[in-house]
Amino acid sequence: MKILYLFITTSFALEGFIRNLDKPSCIHCKHYLPDPSGPFVSSNAKCKMFGGKDTHTGIVLYQDAVSVRDDAGRCSVAGTYFEAETNLCLKRVEHLTRRMGPLFILFVAWEVFK
Repeated sequence: MKILYLFITTSFALEGFIRNLDKPSCIHCKHYLPDPSGPFVSSNAKCKMFGGKDTHTGIVLYQDAVSVRDDAGRCSVAGTYFEAETNLCLKRVEHLTRRMGPLFILFVAWEVFK
């Protein structure tokens, strides 16, 4: 009975009810910029493909990844400009290092050389 339940729930749930399951995720894209003050996966993440330079300050302001994926003229739900990130693990470590600073480096060193 348990096997039948698992078969039915996975077969119908994955194919019929979950939208965009076959579309690529922003976090796996090389243009994904996580929020430096938040977790790696957050709604405040930016997309390096879309943005503009502030002519007064010279700072480049990127658009939210969520709004870029919602707009059909930009990346859209299909992930038109998606390019796979080859070093996602290193990108996550870099984010944690910037977020936590030297404390993270000490923690990693402690775990490695224990």
